[in-house]
Amino acid sequence: MGDSVGFIEIVLLLTACSASSKPTANADEMVLLELAAANECSKWQTLHPEWVFCDDFESTGPLVAAGRYFEYGDNDGGFVPRDSVGVRFSRGMRARWQVGEVGAGGFKLGFGRNPNRYMDKGIRRDEDFHKVYYRMYLKHQEGWRGSPAKLSRHGL
Repeated sequence: MGDSVGFIEIVLLLTACSASSKPTANADEMVLLELAAANECSKWQTLHPEWVFCDDFESTGPLVAAGRYFEYGDNDGGFVPRDSVGVRFSRGMRARWQVGEVGAGGFKLGFGRNPNRYMDKGIRRDEDFHKVYYRMYLKHQEGWRGSPAKLSRHGL
């Protein structure tokens, strides 16, 4: 990896599930999930009605929109959806980190009952969630050093 730029190809396949669902954590199942992940969000609302949200970035529509995120920062083009960077060469998010950068862009998702209209993009807005499980796929550049500890955060 050069001294000026590093990148992380992020395939954020966010699937928040209600408390009645169980997260998939078995290592053997992860192999099968990779095979299905490229199109996991296709018809997810019909196939998985217990899921709250799913995005595999195959949609080329705006990221800030009804049914999607309420904020998106692309870090001056450093965090954008790209073809062929996702699981099985599907579409995914690509983050480019510059030397000394603290963040390389991101987005925020709101769902469920929320008094803040700004965060309301219509994702199951009349429901309360007490437990949420989620999954995302992350691929690092070969030789990448660092820790994705702050990749995901939640607000209470």
